[in-house]
Amino acid sequence: SIDGRVLIVPGGAITGEQILINGGGGNDNLTLDFVGGNPIPAGGLKFNGGGQTSARGDEITLSTGNVDTVDYVFINENDGSIAVDGRTVNYVGLEPVTDNLSATTRSFTFTGPAETITVIDGAVDGMTEIDSDLAGEVVNFFSSPTTSLTIVTGGGDTTNITSFDPGFNAPLLSLQGTGAT
Repeated sequence: SIDGRVLIVPGGAITGEQILINGGGGNDNLTLDFVGGNPIPAGGLKFNGGGQTSARGDEITLSTGNVDTVDYVFINENDGSIAVDGRTVNYVGLEPVTDNLSATTRSFTFTGPAETITVIDGAVDGMTEIDSDLAGEVVNFFSSPTTSLTIVTGGGDTTNITSFDPGFNAPLLSLQGTGAT
């Protein structure tokens, strides 16, 4: 939205270069719609959320698509990256991610200090949520991957799997890293 208007850029109009999107002083939402394929350009995308005016703040929504892999790397509570089938969105100044993609595999890598990572049944049927108490972005409403879910932790992290949505059926849950419990 620019000055209260929505800007729609067809994926085919972007060729090979990285796109930089700078959010303003409000609550910005970058929605990437995968219905027609992967909209992330081959050169990647960088989203700077900017300031925010409420607790929910700046967010990314991954919408409507079937993909092979979704890989999250959390640098701190507001910065990190999301790679979808090898194409990367780097973000800074972000609060939540809403991930409505259907994926074969999902991974979440926590690189910050020792923290508690929580996986819970999401508030939306068929969806799960992951968050940490210090240095990971909250990812709302991701669906069960069909092949595997991997959580990579750093030193001293604790992973609490409180509950999965009843529809969660990934055959492999892998906890990796120093202090993975």
